[in-house]
Amino acid sequence: MTITSGVRRYGSLAAVLASTTAVVVGLCGPASAATGGFDYRDLNVEGLTRALIDPPAGKCIPLLAPARQMDNQTDVVVQLFSNATCGSRISVLQPDMTTTTGPLVAAVVFNG
Repeated sequence: MTITSGVRRYGSLAAVLASTTAVVVGLCGPASAATGGFDYRDLNVEGLTRALIDPPAGKCIPLLAPARQMDNQTDVVVQLFSNATCGSRISVLQPDMTTTTGPLVAAVVFNG
């Protein structure tokens, strides 16, 4: 093998690695979001309904007030938690479903 052919081989290998890296990095986009709305009844204010519109997926979202009634009009499953740090899961709520829970819900995570 001559020096020139060795350089060509390593140059080709470098080009393949660079192309592969570019493809993999291109596939890693920003976190997705749920599409639609998630409504919940605020227990601190009589009759007030709050909403999260197109919430980010995979992020713990503390609710502004504890909730017992929720309506998931997003396109993803929502995990319901009894504390604001998403440490104690109560239940899950499927898309296009409404629920009333016994324990108060303090935070949610939208699966993406």
